[in-house]
This record gives sequence, C-alpha cells and structure tokens, in this order.
Amino acid sequence: MSGNASRTIPATHGPRLGDHVSTGYQKARVNVFINPAHRHQLDVLSAEWDVPLVEAVRRVLGTGLQSIMHADDAQR
Repeated sequence: MSGNASRTIPATHGPRLGDHVSTGYQKARVNVFINPAHRHQLDVLSAEWDVPLVEAVRRVLGTGLQSIMHADDAQR
C-alpha cells in the first residue's frame, strides 16, 4: 500500500433516513433465532408462497398458535 492510499471500508448499515417506526411496531417486533433445518423450511415456504421471509414466519406462527388455541378450547 502506498502512504497516501486510503482503504475503503464497506458500510454495514445503510444511511438513516429519519423515518421512525411506530411504537406499535416496535412492541410487536421479536427477534427469533431459528435452527438451520427450520430456517430452510421457512425459506422454502417463503419461496413457495412468494412472500418475504418475515411474512412466511408470521403465517406459520399464526397457524400454529390457532391450532394450539383450538386444542386448548377442545380440552375444556
């Protein structure tokens, strides 16, 4: 490297646009760590349904939670 050459370091984050997300969205946001096998299945569903990964996760969680709640109602 020459003495005056500057290195370009790629940015890991995009520029802040100043748009704030709503408080409701912030409360609804959840970070989830998924094992690789489940992540693969979610990726496949996402591609099959032609939706973003986040939407596929929402649908799977919604379906699973509905099944659990129906099972709880049936046991009562």
